[in-house]
Amino acid sequence: MTPAERLRARARVRMASIALALVAGVVFLAAYGRDQQRCKDLCYGSPPLSKYGSITYEPGHPWTRYAGSWQWTGQSILGHLGLIAAVVAVGLAATDGRNPVPALAVSVLAMIAWGTWVGLSPPIG
Repeated sequence: MTPAERLRARARVRMASIALALVAGVVFLAAYGRDQQRCKDLCYGSPPLSKYGSITYEPGHPWTRYAGSWQWTGQSILGHLGLIAAVVAVGLAATDGRNPVPALAVSVLAMIAWGTWVGLSPPIG
């Protein structure tokens, strides 16, 4: 591989890293908004935080009706992980001697996992 080809390949990796970071930013904002919204006034059980409403506990409802469900935190962590890994990938791509591909893979997998989990989750309301 000639030096010019290496520079072009490195530029493609840098552009891919930046594009993925932008996508990860959008996914992060969606995950953050979803985590902050949760079920609001439609929540069952005692509210873990004062910003959530509370309806008398009734068993048999999906986890999306409980503000304290661990699944909310798990989804939020995946959104954060996708963004952090993408930012790390941009940093690695900015240097000549580093390989950003593992960080890119982690970011893509985290965003796919978040999207799949949200897509398969029961409706909030």
